[in-house]
Amino acid sequence: MKSIPWSEAKFLPWLEPYMDRRMVPPGDVKKYSEDQPRDEAGRWTAGADSSDPSVVAAAVYAKAAAAEPAITGSLQGIADATGGNLNTAFIGPDGVEHHTLEARLKTPGSTERKIRDDMKLKQLSAADAGKQVFDGVRYTMTYPKPTYADGVHTACDVLKAAGYEPLRGRDAWGHENGYSGVNTLWADATGQVFEVQFHTEESLQFKEGVGHAFYEQQRSEDPGSPAWLAAQEKIDAGWATVRADLPYLDHLNDYIATAFPKH
Repeated sequence: MKSIPWSEAKFLPWLEPYMDRRMVPPGDVKKYSEDQPRDEAGRWTAGADSSDPSVVAAAVYAKAAAAEPAITGSLQGIADATGGNLNTAFIGPDGVEHHTLEARLKTPGSTERKIRDDMKLKQLSAADAGKQVFDGVRYTMTYPKPTYADGVHTACDVLKAAGYEPLRGRDAWGHENGYSGVNTLWADATGQVFEVQFHTEESLQFKEGVGHAFYEQQRSEDPGSPAWLAAQEKIDAGWATVRADLPYLDHLNDYIATAFPKH
């Protein structure tokens, strides 16, 4: 697989316009008041109200919103340079055209629901549940099928070279049934975690369109019931069609397995 020689002294000129707004040192973040408590790493915390999920959610969202423009700038530069698309159009289950960047920030309401759900299901405090929101900033980058594997490999190399910390990576293209794609988690210098999913246009369209409708249908049925199983068959058939013209590449799976920490 072709990779970019990062050992060369000259850094890629296309990334330079994004470097000044790429990452902000923790001490320079001014989103909250100066007297608001920070954790041992210098990150803002919810302070005395950290037992209130609505307060924690507001803090989580505000931190994500402050970090998002710099991260988006970096990823847009990476997509432009590697032949990817960070703002791919797709038709949602509502029949309306959407673009992936529209969802780059998890909404305040969705953030609070996630925190409350984790408090209930995982028996976590509000503060600890807030630390489990890994997709407060999230992206989907697509590549054409012929260049998909090389695109994912190179994009991850560039993210690491640009100073972002790889946290988790999962390649699901080898699954016989269900979801296919590469899901990754990263952190910037402020500790803001963000998600980057890598798809082809076809896998994105199925995931966000017809496939999403099938998943919603399945959620309304009792697990294992005939209607639930019928929806699962549609889901599996749809993903099988997505995978048909994109052979599973062992080297991509091997790269993801070695590029990210083991969990």
